[in-house]
Amino acid sequence: MKSFLILFLLLVIFFCDCKSLQDQVPGTYVEYTLHDTLQLFANKTYGYDEMLMNGITGWTQGSWTLNKKDIVFTSHPHPLMGFSLKILKKNPSDHPIFRLFLGNSNKPIEITGVLQYKNGFTRPISNVIISENSLELLSTGFDSVAISTFDYAPIILKQNLFLNQSYELQIYPMERYYLLDKYRFRYKKKELRNSINNGLPPIQVVFRKVSDSTEDMR
Repeated sequence: MKSFLILFLLLVIFFCDCKSLQDQVPGTYVEYTLHDTLQLFANKTYGYDEMLMNGITGWTQGSWTLNKKDIVFTSHPHPLMGFSLKILKKNPSDHPIFRLFLGNSNKPIEITGVLQYKNGFTRPISNVIISENSLELLSTGFDSVAISTFDYAPIILKQNLFLNQSYELQIYPMERYYLLDKYRFRYKKKELRNSINNGLPPIQVVFRKVSDSTEDMR
């Protein structure tokens, strides 16, 4: 009976603590190094004004959830990111094959769709093979191809690449978008600090709370 009472009290303390934290988190935060503004609303949505590397401000929005003491962000819709592209020929092939990687790493970038352009018109392609980060063109009767991914603006491939050749496409991000999606943040003393996740750049981002807010998203 005593152990049951202790367990009950611990559960009460846990749920009270979570509720208290959920009440503390909503508000407006500023990241002073890059001058980003993050608004967390009581309805579990957020708005994020982020200074991009090209000098303009990017606006993203989405939802946030509380996982123990961590804040987990999800962008809605997923924002698109600028990039620079390096194309390397790998070896001869029966069909043009393109494989997408993050920079010169071995981290694949998943392909979500392909469109073809011909004489100013666009339409989905049916005569292709898509496998995770690999695109194989079974025919080349069009002017260009646009590859879609989760993260990046459409990647346009011109007809001069439609040789019987395999290529490696190295994609280098040019903007900072969705830092929020890639890290977990811990709320403590009116600050949000990201945790360092394995496989991600070891950077430290701190958002400092400047005001409380319970308003919905704009």
